[in-house]
Amino acid sequence: MSMENRSYNSGDNAVFSNLEELFITYRKAIAIYFSIDDFTDVEHFMSLIKNKNLNEDQEMFLEWLRDEGFPYLENLENQVLPESEKLAKQINYQKRSIDKEIQYNQHDELRACLIDIVADMPERIDLAREELAAFIDSSSTPVNSRSMTTETMIGTWIDFENEYLDQFLPTGEELTFFVSNIDESSINVDSSFLF
Repeated sequence: MSMENRSYNSGDNAVFSNLEELFITYRKAIAIYFSIDDFTDVEHFMSLIKNKNLNEDQEMFLEWLRDEGFPYLENLENQVLPESEKLAKQINYQKRSIDKEIQYNQHDELRACLIDIVADMPERIDLAREELAAFIDSSSTPVNSRSMTTETMIGTWIDFENEYLDQFLPTGEELTFFVSNIDESSINVDSSFLF
């Protein structure tokens, strides 16, 4: 859980930025839950916690962190994540959820929130990957063009010549656009960032 700033190949984007903030907030919440000073990595955390008198709930949470929480978060740092506005918003929401639980000062709820984030994250990432793959698959046509009715495009985002179109009238008129240079945007979250 290094606190130093990292530079990433993909540059700044919302998924990376929000994930970085989530990791920092997650670490802060663990320190608050166990009533310890902030820590820089898992080893530092374990050295701070080893001499603490923990209650049964804290012991169970510590065991979960060792067996599931920290290993998953360490693995997450090494994954290539899809650049997805929806995923970025979900990660931001998770960070804000931790912040709220910290404010409420309810340790049981804070612990549950931290566990839920780790439990839910794989599904969120898989869904973002599936949505990106479906978009790329649907964008790759042999003719290099495709048609859609405006009704199917309401609420969707289309990258056309680097301009985002997000509003179409539901008239049923057919729009044709050309698909070119589809680039699967992704980020590689550097290892040893936080966990």
